[in-house]
Amino acid sequence: MNGLSFIETYSPNLNGSTDEKIQVLADNLHQMGEQMRFTLSNLGPENFNEASLNEMLSPIYNAISVLDARIRALGG
Repeated sequence: MNGLSFIETYSPNLNGSTDEKIQVLADNLHQMGEQMRFTLSNLGPENFNEASLNEMLSPIYNAISVLDARIRALGG
């Protein structure tokens, strides 16, 4: 099972007039946006393994460390 096999595969029904097709696509786009917002709102550190989390956070921590050193140098 690959990492994306759990994702529902959905292909909208694009039968009907052009206006109906546009409405189906607009509805589908709205639904995908809602699903993305929900996913991103509920994504937290517990959703990643430690190595992946460290890989994502390392550049942020490094930047904070550099900025902290610069601020300390300014403050004496």
